[in-house]
Amino acid sequence: MPKYHSPDPFDFSKPASWPDWKSRFLRYHTLEKLKDEPGTVQVSALVYIMGRQAESIYNSFTFDPRPEATDDVPNPANPSDDFDTVMKKFDAYFVPRKNTIHE
Repeated sequence: MPKYHSPDPFDFSKPASWPDWKSRFLRYHTLEKLKDEPGTVQVSALVYIMGRQAESIYNSFTFDPRPEATDDVPNPANPSDDFDTVMKKFDAYFVPRKNTIHE
């Protein structure tokens, strides 16, 4: 199976380009079958490919406490290692909220 080149690192000086970069990364995520990997691997790939500045941004995120184990989920994932949760955190970081009253 061919290996694909990862997207270029994210240009942190252009936060408005996040949706385009994210879309490109999600294509790479699919091609490399990262979805089959543990959350820690998926999150590490995201932060690593984004570039050095992503590490400090990721470390600034706060996550809800890890859920308790249940019979259905004996070892729940740590939220900081959940790919979808981390992507939502980066979305919130890069995509400005609209002030509907102001607009």
